[in-house]
Amino acid sequence: MIKMTHHDEEKVYDIRQAMGKPYKDLDYIAHSWLNAYKNSPEMSLPGLTDRDYYHFQHSILNQVIPAASVAGSCYMCHTPDDLFTYRGYLVAEAFEDFPPIIHWLQVKKEHKRQGVATALLRQFITDFDLQDEPAFIYTHSSTDMKRKYAIREQFREAGIRLLYIPWFKTPMNRPGWKG
Repeated sequence: MIKMTHHDEEKVYDIRQAMGKPYKDLDYIAHSWLNAYKNSPEMSLPGLTDRDYYHFQHSILNQVIPAASVAGSCYMCHTPDDLFTYRGYLVAEAFEDFPPIIHWLQVKKEHKRQGVATALLRQFITDFDLQDEPAFIYTHSSTDMKRKYAIREQFREAGIRLLYIPWFKTPMNRPGWKG
């Protein structure tokens, strides 16, 4: 749970670790991430077919989501009265000698601009003691992140600097990978 002020109003955000089976959090994350990222500017490259996209992106997600879940850096923000009515989620990784990586942060449309994304990031920062990090890397760009400078500026005002570096999407490009 994160308490913070958003637009001069004190708010409480119910955030918990994403859970695998028998819960469906990780399945929900994979499904919604695949569908949302498919429509991102990054995926509008010529020649990319749906079949190719779903095959290759699914293999990346099958590595990234479980790794973040095991590390305790995969979060769900839900409504106060229901653990499974999702407001948004975060899939991230923290490292000892490398900037933290945010793979995907998604907020449902009806909950956007309500502080959910900042609350999810705050939970990650608190849990992994990342207050002094100069920057966070994000690996998957969404329409929200590309289209609006204002979104990045809001994070900057909250003390969160985001750098887009897509090369760390797969484990073999991330710190500590041994192949």
